[in-house]
Amino acid sequence: MAGACNNGQMLSTLLTEELFTIPLGKMEDQFDFFINNKAPFVGTNRHYLDEKLFYIVNGNAAKVMQYSPFGYLMLLIYNPQLNTPPILLKKDDPTQDKKISNRKAVEYPFNELGAIAVDKQKNIYIQDRIPEDQYIEENGVIYTNIIKIFLQNGDVKKTKEGNDFIIGREGVGGSPFAYIENIYITSNNELIVVTRTSNVWHIFWFDALYNLLYEVEIDLLHIPIPINTDYIPSLEKIIPDYHNHMLYVMVSYSRRVIDELTNTVAKVKNIESRIFKLDLINEAYNENSIIVPNDELREEQLFEEKKELDISLYEFLGVSESGYFFFAKMKDATTYFLEILNPQGKIIKKSKFQIDDTDLMFIYFNISREGILSALIGETSQIRIVWWRSDKIIEQHGNENS
Repeated sequence: MAGACNNGQMLSTLLTEELFTIPLGKMEDQFDFFINNKAPFVGTNRHYLDEKLFYIVNGNAAKVMQYSPFGYLMLLIYNPQLNTPPILLKKDDPTQDKKISNRKAVEYPFNELGAIAVDKQKNIYIQDRIPEDQYIEENGVIYTNIIKIFLQNGDVKKTKEGNDFIIGREGVGGSPFAYIENIYITSNNELIVVTRTSNVWHIFWFDALYNLLYEVEIDLLHIPIPINTDYIPSLEKIIPDYHNHMLYVMVSYSRRVIDELTNTVAKVKNIESRIFKLDLINEAYNENSIIVPNDELREEQLFEEKKELDISLYEFLGVSESGYFFFAKMKDATTYFLEILNPQGKIIKKSKFQIDDTDLMFIYFNISREGILSALIGETSQIRIVWWRSDKIIEQHGNENS
């Protein structure tokens, strides 16, 4: 099935597959974003798809849930002070054998959850906040976040001394991070923590033993800007490569439009977005950047007056392990455009997909290693887990070029 694009190009439609739903509530197989059963509050709610297992962070309930693609709850790691005792899952018993169980509940005193990622050994990396009396303030920045690691069976990873295994800025047992934008695991199980403050992005790249390999600061003074232009840069996203010590840095450019009559800024006009490849070994950007394709500017007839409509820029969703880039943007209240670029930056597919915005509270997208686009959709009555098999597009493109 296909639909028409602005410039006449035909768009294929990606089928939205609803895998399962999670009811709202405080039981172990429910999702909670209410305060004292009253007003809804959307905290940090995220998901991560790894080999068709969904790892879901429910920030308000301070718990992490692992689901099969059929909605079968397999693992629960939860703060017992904020959740009712589990009924469906077996509560962890330290006196019993530590064999991996199909269904298991593990108590852990989470404070405030955030980003999540899973490595190839099924270790779960979770952002948590340190106690308030341990906050660190440096140069006006408050550092509060750490990364904790949980084993495949849900037990927290321990040091040789028996303490919880935590990752900070310097590595194991290091000082806390600032605001964490996201965390990533490479194909070699290297951990990357992308943090940011009001004007600086700070990236920490650790090896598989959690030794700090690179510490990178990027601000608006250290990103490429076209020469002899009045472009205004905006640093949108930073995502690491799965195989190489390289960062993909997305920068968007805009320009102020001056009203000739008043000599004031009438609006800020979007120009384009580019992906720059920052080689961490050579400490330099590669010469060739990737231009993110956008819809062409168009004019609409409004009664007797023609009006040029400004373009909206695509959001950088992620990169697959095979090196394909994924971008999306909203067309209207229910329709999204998806663009997939190959590793050389050439667009291989432009599609559209639908999301019903009825009672929508939040939405979080994820690109898996294989290139599957999935979403955690929060509504006033339930949580929906859906995916779009965009990995099939990559496979088809690879077959056509083999």
